[in-house]
Parts: sequence; C-alpha cells; structure tokens
Amino acid sequence: MTSEAGKPINFLIDRKDILDFSLKNLIDLRAREISELPFLLTPGLDRPLEFHSLKDHCLRISAALRTFVPEPGQTVSTMMPNGLASTLLLLSVIYSGRILCPLNLAAGDVQLAYVLEHSESSLLMVAPELRQRAQAILDGISGGPELIEIEPEEVPFTSFKEEIEKDATPGASDTGLLMYTSGTTGKPKGVMLSHQNLLSGGLNAMESH
Repeated sequence: MTSEAGKPINFLIDRKDILDFSLKNLIDLRAREISELPFLLTPGLDRPLEFHSLKDHCLRISAALRTFVPEPGQTVSTMMPNGLASTLLLLSVIYSGRILCPLNLAAGDVQLAYVLEHSESSLLMVAPELRQRAQAILDGISGGPELIEIEPEEVPFTSFKEEIEKDATPGASDTGLLMYTSGTTGKPKGVMLSHQNLLSGGLNAMESH
C-alpha cells in the first residue's frame, strides 16, 4: 500500500522510535500519512472511521475536556461499556495529556468509590444506564468528581468545536492510563502506564499477529 505521495507506507514503527512517541504523536502521524484509511469499524457508525477523522474527534474532545478538566495530568474516569464512545474517549483523554482511569464495571461499589478517591479523578463520564449506580457511589465520596452522561454508541461532545491544540504535547514517559486491580484481597492498587508502555504493548500485538 502506498501513501498519497506514492511512497510505501510503513505501518510498523521501529522500537527505538517508540521511545520518543506519545499516543498524540502517533495519531497525528497516522492522520498525515494514511488519513483516508479506516481506523475503526463499529455498529455506532454507518461507515468506517478514518484516521483523519480520528484526529478531528481527538481535537474536539480535547477541547471539551479542557472545560471540565483544565490541566493536563489530571485524571478522568469512565464508567461505560465497550463501544464507540468509550473508544474515542480513551484515545482522546490520553491524546489531550490527561490520564484515563477506566472503571471496572464488575467491581463492587466500595472498590469503585475507593478508586475514584485514590485516583483523584476530576471527571466521571458515565453511560445513562449506569448513572444511578454512579451517583450512589459519588454520594458517598467527599469532594468527588463531576459527573456527566455519555451515550455509549454516539460520538461524544459533538456540540464542541475542534480547536488548535492548546495543551503541550505529552511526552512518551508521561502517564496516559491508570488501571486498578480488582481489590479482592485488599484495596485496589493503581498501575500507571506511560504512553511508551501503551504503544509498546500495541507494537507487541502487531508483531505477534
């Protein structure tokens, strides 16, 4: 396969280059190199989502996040099933330099309350069918995150406009994802994954298939 300029596209990135990449760097690169190629197929869209559209969504959602979570490095939690919205939110939160903390829906409410407090989440995005549960959890937290509702199979924050990037580009060593253990034998423990960790994991999956 070739790019618009007629040059072969290298879908694999050398491991030594991964050390210098953030997720934002990679999305921006793919939006330039292979802008019209499909990135995502999902029942929530009537056509494939191309790489240039992915970047547009990331820019718009990043602009929305600045309204609720002003500073890069702050934690944003999600309480949602897998789907279009959770995919775009995952990538966009990390793209914006914030830290994503996806809540495990199978965990108990006590564990989820602890995670929200321990992670110092500033915002919780929740699917409508989980709002009542989420609100009950937040009612037991002092100074918990702001709660907003997101439809799981719709593109989030469509009322916001894409903006020129106002946040500094995150570095490869910056934390992008915060995952917690189940807490079955004690309190849940947080595991911080950097942009480099995430991209290296993706590269491992590509190389093994």
